[in-house]
Parts: sequence; C-alpha cells; structure tokens
Amino acid sequence: MTWPTMNSVVTTEQLLASGESFFDFPVSATADPFLFDGLSTAHRLYDWSEVQCISQRGVSLLEVLIAVLVLAIGVLGAASLQLNAVRYSASAAHTTHASFIAYDLLDRMRANADDLASYAGSVSGACDPDAEAPDTIIALDRADFVRAVTCQLPSGKASIRVAADTATITISWSEARIVAGQEDTEFVVSSIVRKTP
Repeated sequence: MTWPTMNSVVTTEQLLASGESFFDFPVSATADPFLFDGLSTAHRLYDWSEVQCISQRGVSLLEVLIAVLVLAIGVLGAASLQLNAVRYSASAAHTTHASFIAYDLLDRMRANADDLASYAGSVSGACDPDAEAPDTIIALDRADFVRAVTCQLPSGKASIRVAADTATITISWSEARIVAGQEDTEFVVSSIVRKTP
C-alpha cells in the first residue's frame, strides 16, 4: 500500500482495502502521529479501556457474594456438627446413667440373692426425691432404684424381671427434648445373680 503524505489521513476503508494492519501504519505517514481515521490512537485506547471497565462492573460484588455464601455454608455446617455433638453427648450421658443404675441394682440383688422375687416389679411416674425411706433392705433397694430412674432420667421407666437365678432389668427414657419425635431409648441388662448349688 502507498502510504499517504504527511498532510493526509488514512481512512478505515483504505486500510481495509489495502489488507494492511493498523500496526503496520507508519507513524510518519500523517501530520499528527496519533491521527487515524479522525480519532487519535490514545483516544481509541481510552475508549477500549472504558469498555473493559464497563464489562467488568459488578465482578467484585459477585465475588463478595460468593465468598459470603461459602462462609455461610461453612458456619451452618459447623453449627450442625456442634448441635449433633451436644445431642450425642446428652444421649450418651443418659445411657451411662441407666447403666450405673441397672448394675447397682444387680449388685444389691446379689447381696440379697435369697429373696430375688421381692425385687420384681415395674417403675413409672414422676420423680419424688423426698419419699419416705422404707425400713427393710429390699424395700430400700427398690426405693433407691425408683428414685434414680425417675429423677436422673427424663420420663424414666423401668421393669425388673426375675426368672429362676437370672434377673433382667430394662430401663427406658425419653429423648424428645434432644431430638423432636424421637422414640424412647431402652437399656437392657440381664445377669445371673444367684448360683444354684
């Protein structure tokens, strides 16, 4: 392509028809080194930067929103783990109490193995920590068992079955306060409390 004189301006049509690139255009070909088709190169660069800025508007806000969403999900996950840990801890504590209560009664039954049938029965009702203490040992053992079941476990219930030399103790309690709609949890232990000679 024959480049124009110092006082002429190359039009877009001329440049496209020549097949030349914009970057092949000599700076000395125009009176103003920055003139091209009536607009300066600096002005064109400014226009392109403005377009890029316009197209990128809102990107930072979107990134912030995504970060907040990820953080919220993480916080909810941590809260859920903490809540489950509290639930499992409370449930484990109830099971531990039930185990202590049951094995304590089994030890007392072994101490009075000659009168095992007197321990049989069921336990239910509200906690009564001020109940009058009985006079006999077996009645005292049963009263302590009833007090422990009803006062240490939520809605605690129990049953004691004696068959020959074996005693089976079943203790149940409610975990509705921990998990809504949860069925009663049971702890069952069976042991030989008297050896037949």
